[in-house]
Amino acid sequence: MKKYVIGCVVIAVVAVAALSAVGNHGKATAPKVSSQGSYVALGDSVAAGVGLKYDSDSSACNRTNQAYPDLVANRLNYTLRNIACSGATLPEGILGKQDVNDLLVQAQLQQLFDQSKPKLITLTIGANDAKWTDILRKCYTSECGSVDDTAAVQASLETVTTNLRSMLNQIGQHYAGSLPLVIVTGYHQVFPATVSATCTDLNGINASELAWGRQLQTSINNSLEAAVKGSTATFVPMNFSGHELCTTDPWVQGLGDNQPYHPTAVGQAAFATQIISAIRAGK
Repeated sequence: MKKYVIGCVVIAVVAVAALSAVGNHGKATAPKVSSQGSYVALGDSVAAGVGLKYDSDSSACNRTNQAYPDLVANRLNYTLRNIACSGATLPEGILGKQDVNDLLVQAQLQQLFDQSKPKLITLTIGANDAKWTDILRKCYTSECGSVDDTAAVQASLETVTTNLRSMLNQIGQHYAGSLPLVIVTGYHQVFPATVSATCTDLNGINASELAWGRQLQTSINNSLEAAVKGSTATFVPMNFSGHELCTTDPWVQGLGDNQPYHPTAVGQAAFATQIISAIRAGK
């Protein structure tokens, strides 16, 4: 009997070193460090950091202060505005309004354009567009990986590519002549290469379904990368190799956690580290 799982794919605690200086009277004082610029984070539940410790965010979007945008901002000294929202898709959340818990949230792209130009924009989106949650549910409750399943996902990913290109074009037009740094992240791999007999988090998924699920995640990332190619944005893949679900050191929330399949706090830190590496490599 397969289990019912609600969760979607698709990304942390990073310690921020406190700087101190010795004042004229021998007392240690923390110097004031000016912000390196503003940073706007857009996306879905991975960018929102669902399932982890909550901050004072009063929206319906379930944003937390352990999400990778907070960690990137802290390490690079950006002033952050995280407008990512759980459940977001490109049509409903990024390009258009999103109904979240009976609240209508303004399109993230419009929220971005309504403020001064940031220095950095990050985006994690596409898993919900590809119906990743529905796919997981089917894998656990019945059988997944048929030719029809694959065709349905591929059709969804073609729409993801079209919508993401449209979004990036709008950003390019809005900031024409003075573009911020735009980073589109990939998603972490949730499933391990092999099924562990002792791991209950994969009960109900056989070896062929596991392989299909891994390939499907690769297809999502390939579609995102293809959409970014030719634009002024940078695609940053996420490497969770050896830290997938059911490994000895998983960076993915399991079935007993708040938001299965989303990054743990350590996983969010991995997102942040890989984004920061890409930023520094591009300088």
